[in-house]
Amino acid sequence: MIDKSGIGSLNKIEYRGRFAPSPTGPLHFGSLIAAIASYLEAKTNQGKWFLRIDDADYLREQKYASDSIKKALELHGFEWDKDIQYQSNSNVLYKRMRNHLIDNKKAFRCNCSRKILKNNQTGLNGIIYTGTCRKKHITNDYSIRVFVDQLKIKFNDEIQGSQSSQLDKDIGDFVIWRRDNIISYHLATIIDDNELGVTNIVRGNDLINSTFCQLYLQNLLNYKNPTYSHIPVVVDKNKQKLSKQFGAKEISNKLNTQNLVDGLLALKQTPPDDLASDSLENIWSWAIENWNSKTLEMTRSVKTPNL
Repeated sequence: MIDKSGIGSLNKIEYRGRFAPSPTGPLHFGSLIAAIASYLEAKTNQGKWFLRIDDADYLREQKYASDSIKKALELHGFEWDKDIQYQSNSNVLYKRMRNHLIDNKKAFRCNCSRKILKNNQTGLNGIIYTGTCRKKHITNDYSIRVFVDQLKIKFNDEIQGSQSSQLDKDIGDFVIWRRDNIISYHLATIIDDNELGVTNIVRGNDLINSTFCQLYLQNLLNYKNPTYSHIPVVVDKNKQKLSKQFGAKEISNKLNTQNLVDGLLALKQTPPDDLASDSLENIWSWAIENWNSKTLEMTRSVKTPNL
């Protein structure tokens, strides 16, 4: 049994953060507050902040969404280090790491259908896979899963506190390469974070269960574990998570200063009443000087001010 505690102790290493939206639609308010939080954490730690477009899943990509997201971030005053990174440029590396896991007996081919899996128990990230194909020799029409044995993963989230999972019981052998020949989110994001040297990840707490899978893969590939901070997700009046999947509205670039202040309020900050009428430069200056992520501790969700 492995206890992965204390992953946040990155002593005096340069802070390197990132914002990694998927181009499945334009920037909405939920994504904006994730960008604001990750940006402010980087700036207040005198670190670097990168923009990565997570376009590995080209089947879900919406035409012009990448350009729309970039434009919205620029008009809201975000400034990123280096050129924008695109996951679609990493396909050769993805395949090399996939083959490495297979060749080293860390992953196996699986042709289980949804019908076969439907009676399995549901865990943290959906159906718990019980190892049906582990010992089969499958040559076509397959996904690739990683072997997960009895293993406890534990980490300290900077906002949500101590988190732990018994991976084999809560998740099981999870997919790292899909049947349609597209890399999984879990594997793609840890490879690209490692390539960027990311030390700190700030994102919505709807992804907190994904972190267990990503820590596991990082350990298999001998990658350093970043520090994780999961901020509250934004919900609408029906307490539904604000997301592109459920038709979240595009933010208006004409209301950029108001959007930023609304974002700060959603993140439990206390901007002056008249800050929205100030310049972008002054809003960011105030935000960086006064940023306090501790106000978000153990907060599960926030309601968007526009709904």
